[in-house]
Amino acid sequence: MAGQVDLQVDQAASIENKESVLQIAENILQEINQEIGFSLQLLKTRASIGISIYPENGQDIAILQKHANIAMYLAKQNGRNQVRLFSSV
Repeated sequence: MAGQVDLQVDQAASIENKESVLQIAENILQEINQEIGFSLQLLKTRASIGISIYPENGQDIAILQKHANIAMYLAKQNGRNQVRLFSSV
């Protein structure tokens, strides 16, 4: 079963730079990757995370979401289960 969930994380006060953003995303990914016991089975969840940063990647929420989606699809194309930061290059 696959699906897409849009999540906005607004922690501008606690995020100092791109490396901090990537570290937070990697921590989220590690938590998502934990196996879950359910009804005598182990369930595995995986995620591809795309990130865009204001104002570098856009001035409004629509553009930021578009760029985050582009980054997420690049993460999926490159093996899934990873974090990708949007880049216009």
